[in-house]
Amino acid sequence: MNKGNQDVNDLTLEFLDIQPHHHVLDLGFGGGLTFPILLGKLKGGKLYGLEMSRTMVEQAAKKYARNIGDGKLEVKEGVVDRMGFGDGQFDRILTVNTVYFWPNLGTGFKEIARVLKPGGKVGLGYRSKQTVLSLGYEKHGVNAISESDVEAAAREAGLTVLETRSRKGRFDDRATIAQRSA
Repeated sequence: MNKGNQDVNDLTLEFLDIQPHHHVLDLGFGGGLTFPILLGKLKGGKLYGLEMSRTMVEQAAKKYARNIGDGKLEVKEGVVDRMGFGDGQFDRILTVNTVYFWPNLGTGFKEIARVLKPGGKVGLGYRSKQTVLSLGYEKHGVNAISESDVEAAAREAGLTVLETRSRKGRFDDRATIAQRSA
């Protein structure tokens, strides 16, 4: 999973502008591919991970026990539409290849908007709708989501879509960056 997500993670991280003091949420962290990158950027801030798989949370808790003990990382089990974090808690949210599994795009984006600080940004990385359809991922419960679906849901939640970038590598990847009004 980590190897397949490297390109879309890189694309999404490129324009999130993470600063050392930020509080960052990695939403749906899976194998924790971005944890070393993000922990390296955050000197006075903190990294949080939210993941729907209990197994992934347990593995991350073991692998990153030192960072958790130092208060630099917190990982917990949860889902996008009921995160359990406070209003305006995060400067940045990163989520890659999770949008296909959200029960409802609108509800997910409303919750993201709620937990973002004013001026905070979310970076959402995903495969193009055509890629998901051509690879037959829908047979495995993956919803094919278009760029326009993502942008419309973000706007409806009150976020400003700043940009969507695409990059063709191993897959046809997209990264949409949206911001909560200051």
